[in-house]
Amino acid sequence: MRVLVADGSDIHRKMLLTLLEKWGYEVVLAADGHEAKAILDSSDTPPLAILNCIVPGLDGRELCERIRARKQGYVYTILLSAANQESDILKGFEIGADDYICEPFNELELKARIKVGERIISRHEELVELHEAMRIEASHDPLLRLWNRRAIFDLLNTELSRAKRQQTPLSVFFHCCPVKSRTESIGCSDQVSRCRSRMREVPVKWAFSRRG
Repeated sequence: MRVLVADGSDIHRKMLLTLLEKWGYEVVLAADGHEAKAILDSSDTPPLAILNCIVPGLDGRELCERIRARKQGYVYTILLSAANQESDILKGFEIGADDYICEPFNELELKARIKVGERIISRHEELVELHEAMRIEASHDPLLRLWNRRAIFDLLNTELSRAKRQQTPLSVFFHCCPVKSRTESIGCSDQVSRCRSRMREVPVKWAFSRRG
C-alpha cells in the first residue's frame, strides 16, 4: 500500500520513511503542504496519508479539509500532533481526520493505527465495488448485460433536461421489438407517456426501426 507522509522536518520524514518501508509500505514524501496537495490531486493518490499538523504551506488540517472535499476516492488520514496541542487534535477530527498520534510516538502504536487504517480502506473498497455491482444489476439486463428499459428512460429524461437547459435539439432512435406480454406493453407505454410532455419542450428528431 502507498502511504503519503507530509512533514516539514527532514529528520521526521526520514524516520517515517525508514519505519514504513521496514513494514512493507511504499512511501511518498512531501516536504510541504503544496507538494502534498499536488500528490493528493494526482490520478494515483495514496489511500493513506500521515500529515503533520504543522507543515509549511498548507498545514495538516488544511490538507485534511481538502481531502474530505474530494469527490473521488477515499484517503484515510492520520494527523501527527505535539502532545500538548489538544486543540489541533480536536480541530482535526472536526474537519474529517480519521485518527491522530502524538509526537514523540511509539513505533508499535503507529504501526497499529496504520493497520486499522488499512482495514477501513479495504472495507471501503469492498463497499464501492458492491455499490457498483448493485448499480449494474439495477440498470442492466441480466442476460444481455445491456441497459434495461428503466435505465434507458432515465437516460432519456436526463438528455431531455440537458437539451431544454442548453436549448439544443435532441435526436432519439427507437428500435421496436415485439413485447412478450400485455403487462410489458403497458409498462413501456406508461413510461413513454410520462416522457411525452417533456419531449414537447425541446425540438426532438425521431428515427424508428421495427423488428417482428
